[in-house]
Amino acid sequence: MNVYPEKFGDKAVRGEFRIVPAAAEKDTKDTQRQVYELTLDKSVRTLILETTVATRAQMTTKNVSRVLLEDVTADFEEEYEGVEEVCTVQTIASEEK
Repeated sequence: MNVYPEKFGDKAVRGEFRIVPAAAEKDTKDTQRQVYELTLDKSVRTLILETTVATRAQMTTKNVSRVLLEDVTADFEEEYEGVEEVCTVQTIASEEK
């Protein structure tokens, strides 16, 4: 894939986007994750699309949320020894069904 940093027609940066098998232990009955890796200029970014379905007690509606997480754990491992996971979070959608 080609990424144009400023605008189309500028020098493109060659990149790769691939789906990574998610760790099954992170999935639950209500939450599923799809993991992607984006490689640009030898920099690898891990992006996680997480979908959560929460059923409200005593109601027939469900709240479905989709968030995009970026795994930035490697940026914190040196300063915080033993850190397990650090992610940025951006909500993509939240709706009642």
